[in-house]
Amino acid sequence: MPLTFAFIAPTLWAAEMHCPPALAIQSTTQAPAGWSAFDDADHSQHQFFFAEFSDGPPQARALLLHSKEADLPQGRLLTYDFDAAQQPWLICSYTTSSLTLSQRLPAAIRQCRVTLDKKTDFSTVKKIECF
Repeated sequence: MPLTFAFIAPTLWAAEMHCPPALAIQSTTQAPAGWSAFDDADHSQHQFFFAEFSDGPPQARALLLHSKEADLPQGRLLTYDFDAAQQPWLICSYTTSSLTLSQRLPAAIRQCRVTLDKKTDFSTVKKIECF
């Protein structure tokens, strides 16, 4: 009986990542005695506009630079390569706010590509893909 071997090529899979489209922020403050505080922007929505990556939690402030940049017809592609020693986190930034949302990427992720929108002069993210 002949032996049959099946060779399965490794599959390169891509995961499209999504930052939440908006962030609701409530402001609080401790007003000095005799004063009252009012924030007319309270409960306002802040729209997602940019993504970046850090090595470890964002509080460590170890932002990573993209390793490649390419212009495409629909925008600009930024490529981030991660080595095995890094613990990459995705950081999502929102308009008119210093608050960010972040999430640790799965350990198998070694590269992420961020496409910046040409229509906004490359100031907003169209797509985030990680491999």
